Amino acid sequence: MELNKRGSGSMCDVSFSTGAMKKINAATSEGAVSYKRTMDADHRIFLPPDIRKWLAEEREKYLVLVPGPPGCVLLYPDSGWNEMLLHLKSTRSFRAYRVIARHLISGSLKAFPDDRGRITLYASFVHHARLRNHVLIRKEGDHAVISNPNRRARPVSRGR
Repeated sequence: MELNKRGSGSMCDVSFSTGAMKKINAATSEGAVSYKRTMDADHRIFLPPDIRKWLAEEREKYLVLVPGPPGCVLLYPDSGWNEMLLHLKSTRSFRAYRVIARHLISGSLKAFPDDRGRITLYASFVHHARLRNHVLIRKEGDHAVISNPNRRARPVSRGR
């Protein structure tokens, strides 16, 4: 039941011992709360109440799933996704924006929560984040992050 913190404390750097609590403190400076959820055989997961409430407040009908850093999947509400793309466009050169946006947009897919508050993760996202039976979900500002609670994300290697 203890939190084993590795690296910088970001969501993708956290791993848990066996029998971790369903709702835990992610031990970051913000004191954000993470939720451990079980993924069924059809790759469906229940969204935590905080995220369902967040979607209801924003009147969002769907989430945008984006492959994040290695070992993570990012969830954006539709409006947050559009704002993030506009922010990228305003802070980068057109060429840099095209490269980044092409990568993000080409890998993104929509996920519609069902009546029970579940979303289905596509197989490509399950593979990208190396998700197994349990997943960890954490809201971080304008998006949420899904990762495997038992794996540490590998750092992005830089070419020599």
